[in-house]
Amino acid sequence: MKSRASTRTTKAASRPASRPAPKRASPAAARRKKSAPAPPPLRRAEVKRVHIPLPKSPLVAPSSPSLALYGKAMASLQKGDFEAALKKFEHVTASSEAEPVLADRARVYVDFCRRKADEERGHKKIEDLYTSAVFEKNRGELDASLDLIRRSLKKGDDEKVHHLAASIHALRGNETDALEHLKRALKKNPALIFQVRNDPDFVSIKESIGYRKLEEVARKTS
Repeated sequence: MKSRASTRTTKAASRPASRPAPKRASPAAARRKKSAPAPPPLRRAEVKRVHIPLPKSPLVAPSSPSLALYGKAMASLQKGDFEAALKKFEHVTASSEAEPVLADRARVYVDFCRRKADEERGHKKIEDLYTSAVFEKNRGELDASLDLIRRSLKKGDDEKVHHLAASIHALRGNETDALEHLKRALKKNPALIFQVRNDPDFVSIKESIGYRKLEEVARKTS
C-alpha cells in the first residue's frame, strides 16, 4: 500500500505545473492599439496661403501709343464715323508690328469700316444723283433725268429712284417701262402705292391691267 501511494506522489511531483491562460484584450482596446493617434488640428495662424502671381501679358504695353490710338478708333466706330475709324485702324495696323495681337484685331475692323464707308459713299452718291434727277424732271428735262436715274441704279437698287423712273415713263406713255419700275419700287416699299394713287404723273397707266394687279398686291402686303 505504501509503495503505491509513494509512486503516485512521485509522479504528481514530476509533472510540470500548468501555466495560467493569457488574458484576452477587449475589442475596444484592440482597436485603440491598432489606430494611431490623430494629429491635433491646425490653427488658423499655422495655415499658410500660397500666392502664385499671374504673368503680365507682354503682347501690349499698357502705355502703348498704338493701344491709345486703337481706343480712339473704337470711339469713332461707336459714333458711326466709319471714315475716321478706318483711318485710325489703318494707322494702328501700320505701327503695331511689335504688337501682333493688336494689329490683328485692328485689321478685322479695317475690313468692316471699309465696307461701311464704301456703303455710305455709295449711298451719298445715289442720293446726290436722285436729287439731281428730280431737279431735271421738274425743269422738264426728262432725258437728263432718266440718264441720272440710270447712273444711280448702277450704284444701288433704291425704291425712290424706281418710283421716279416709273413716273417719268408714265408721263411719256411708256407703260411697260413704267410698270416695271413701279413693280420694283413697290416690291421694296408696298406703301408707295398710296402715293402713286394720288400722283397725276401716273394717270396714263392707272386703267391698265398691269397697274391694277400691282395695286392689289401692294394693298395686301402693305
